[in-house]
Amino acid sequence: MRGRARGVLAGAWVAYSALACLPPSRCRSHADCATERVCDEGRCVAGTRSSSSSSSGGGGTSPASAASSFPGSSRPISSSGAVSGQSSSSAGSSAAAGSSRAATSAAPATSVAVVSSSLVVGSSAGPASSLGTPSSLGTASSAGPSSSSGALCVPGMESCNGYDEDCDGKIDNGVLRCVSTWAGSTRWTVVRDGPGATATFGGPVHVAADPGSGALYVADALARKVRRVELASGEVTTVLGTGLYGSDPGLPLRASLVQPRGVAVGNDGSLIVVDFSTSQIWRVVGGTASIYAGSGFYGHQDGTAPLARFSGPNAVAVDPACAAPGCVYVADTENQVIRRINPGAPPSVETLAGGVRQAGDVDGAGDSARFDTPRGLAWDAANGILFIADTVNQKVRALDPLAGAVWTVAGGGILQEGFADGPAAAAMFDFPSAVAVRADGAVYVGDRYNRMVRLITTPQVTPAGPNSGVVTHPLTNLYEPVGLAVAGDDLYIAENFNARVSVVRPAAPSLAAVLAGTGEILVDDGGPLTASFGYTDSGTALSGTAFLLADQRACRIRRVDLVPGQGAVTTSVGGDGRCTTAGVPLRSLDRPAGLVVHPDHPGAVFVAAEGARAILKLTLATGAVDVVAGVPDGYGYTDGPVATARFKELHGMALDLDGALLVADANANAIRRIDLVLGQVTSLAGGSDRGWSDSADPRTALFAYPVDVAAAADGTLYVADHGNCAIRRIAPAPSRAVTTLAGGPSQCTFVTGALVDGPVALASLSNPSSVSVSPDGRWVAFADPFVSRVRAVDTTSLAVSTVLGNGNWGSVDGDLATSNIRMPWDAFFLPSGELIAVDQVSGLVRALGAL
Repeated sequence: MRGRARGVLAGAWVAYSALACLPPSRCRSHADCATERVCDEGRCVAGTRSSSSSSSGGGGTSPASAASSFPGSSRPISSSGAVSGQSSSSAGSSAAAGSSRAATSAAPATSVAVVSSSLVVGSSAGPASSLGTPSSLGTASSAGPSSSSGALCVPGMESCNGYDEDCDGKIDNGVLRCVSTWAGSTRWTVVRDGPGATATFGGPVHVAADPGSGALYVADALARKVRRVELASGEVTTVLGTGLYGSDPGLPLRASLVQPRGVAVGNDGSLIVVDFSTSQIWRVVGGTASIYAGSGFYGHQDGTAPLARFSGPNAVAVDPACAAPGCVYVADTENQVIRRINPGAPPSVETLAGGVRQAGDVDGAGDSARFDTPRGLAWDAANGILFIADTVNQKVRALDPLAGAVWTVAGGGILQEGFADGPAAAAMFDFPSAVAVRADGAVYVGDRYNRMVRLITTPQVTPAGPNSGVVTHPLTNLYEPVGLAVAGDDLYIAENFNARVSVVRPAAPSLAAVLAGTGEILVDDGGPLTASFGYTDSGTALSGTAFLLADQRACRIRRVDLVPGQGAVTTSVGGDGRCTTAGVPLRSLDRPAGLVVHPDHPGAVFVAAEGARAILKLTLATGAVDVVAGVPDGYGYTDGPVATARFKELHGMALDLDGALLVADANANAIRRIDLVLGQVTSLAGGSDRGWSDSADPRTALFAYPVDVAAAADGTLYVADHGNCAIRRIAPAPSRAVTTLAGGPSQCTFVTGALVDGPVALASLSNPSSVSVSPDGRWVAFADPFVSRVRAVDTTSLAVSTVLGNGNWGSVDGDLATSNIRMPWDAFFLPSGELIAVDQVSGLVRALGAL
């Protein structure tokens, strides 16, 4: 996702032996290959096995084979990627082509910079933190496709199969919409059941205890499963979801989930699960999984549960006093309301509190109350009230369902975001995301970005009661505690980025012990088929013969070589194992998101740090981290001087024609602009209000959680308006008028079968997470992750089409009809016109030809 700096790619190719065009078979070790071949980076290539050759693949390759092999996952770039008249030997010094903004604007439509030779990557032999000079690329063999060794070469013959059939050193070149894996290994996403000490999770987000059965249920969002952890032994099993997209309700292990988040246990032992992406509520009872509420269409509609509409629900809680399965409360997050599913035949849905799609911070009754992104719920049976983690408001709220009254239990609001213990009204939180009620009435709070569990003693339990609560922090050093559950005297914690579930026992109330999950992320550098990424929900920036990728979960900036025959993945910045506040310590990052390489700042990359809420400048050769804009760890929405400006939630970045940085501030519902010369931050479009409207005045236009921005050569900006299921367009200066290119709330769907391509007025979108413009300006591509597709808008015909993915959740290369992808979060164009997709879940970088 994110804005990209476009560099110049080499236009010459490594010389290949004739053997290189034999179809290389996939392998994991030398034993998988014929005796005269070795396993090199997942492919069988010509070579002699030495006694020291590794049997695990990737090692022991002879020098001859290394010179002639070309890993199929390293997608070759056509010579059109080079600047006209530029030879391969000068590719690394092509910064002259981008040293002026006139040259930049003449580059591909999404181009923001051509970087200097000091930033070009050609060799991975040097330190991971530095970018050296380009390696020699050589030239393509002039001998033609003849083969003295008997290899079969067919001039001009290429099909979508991952092989170099015409022996020109390029795999699948000229085949339109042919998908191949470029880099990455799926190892980090392996989800294992078994004993707690060896079981792994993808990304646990919510937990619910069922003391009656002695189990804990875990919504494992990235794994697309609900897992069960035995409280006594820590044994982990899967109880709902295949992990694959596209199955049907029925048997729980055949049911499909896209992004399970909330989980609760009904009074009949049934399992209640929220699927955030499909906006549906599941119920599992008696060995059957079914949709309990929600039509699968985005929106807000009360009434009969199967026809009701939700918008990105996050959490559920159950009042067991109702008939089975109990009254189910839902945090309908993107609708900004709290709703209840009443049992019946059929069950019904009603809205209890909050203004539909009206974010705010107001205590009151019913629809006069306001929330801002409620993400956590807990039922207090003793007092008959619902506690709410009102995340963006930085508060814990309470709701009396009978009176409809809403009041603030703890927290000073957005203007007092941060950390402070003490009286509940003055306490400060940093994105409280979960709540749980203890037997004595005290309330635990998962304080996400403070990385603590907070405790509210004697919380206010009636609207008119005294607010005598006191906030403390009994648990620290947790990595994003986003799920909490209480069973007896024990507290269970889902640590999302640590990929594990921990338990706090009464005997050690200040210590969280791991109950289940190894916490392994498996972020490895290496060759294209052995390297792995942590969590590629992040930015990309082209840098000469490589592109940089912000690996958010690993808190690193990774580098993927595009040089044929190399394709290595290395860590450029970060990698000390810490995800910390901006600026301290050196080489530590806090969830890097958008990336931009700037022509006026060679040797550096600008990073939108989501966790630090600041724009950083990273010097790649040294790893130095400098704050460019924003108050590190300071949450807010403030324009003005860069040193005092505040951001809410930073995501994708791009470069404006005059060199200013553009960033999508998702929770501020705005596109912000950072003028590096004047040192000022301004709001270019949108503002703190969340909504849906175009406008000739960009400041009055409304967005809903914009997550990416891309700039075309003529100054037109495109925005991935995630919450509105739309691609928006901002006209060049001075107009900056905001219009809609495709999609909108009325055309939003999370159901694969209901997805519609075609004219923009009719086409449906899910939640676009990235946006990029093709070199000729014709195509605007976007990742549509929750329906497992990459899609594009033809700006000439004004039609939407799917360019990768058939709705079946997987990682299959091939042509458009057979290839699929799991959860693409970024899709961007290279200067050659090729489209690259980064799969958040599988950890793979995929490539397909020009559109």
